[in-house]
Amino acid sequence: MHALCQFKLSFTICGWLNRLKLKLFYAFTGGFYTYSIFALLFWETRRKDFGVSMSHHIATLFLILISYIARFSLRLLPHLY
Repeated sequence: MHALCQFKLSFTICGWLNRLKLKLFYAFTGGFYTYSIFALLFWETRRKDFGVSMSHHIATLFLILISYIARFSLRLLPHLY
């Protein structure tokens, strides 16, 4: 827990820090799967499971984007509102 989160007057600071961490997590995972799609297309050698691997990466990126857009992240942090 962050030192500022121990005080009752700093809920907005704690909420802001938690929101920032969650947005960074979304950015990191979205970037990883976007990179993985391009790596599968242009860099790695194609194997037998190329279709399965590509569909997995596309579906996962789609779910990450939908989760971010639908703001499921706010439900993980109910104390913000």
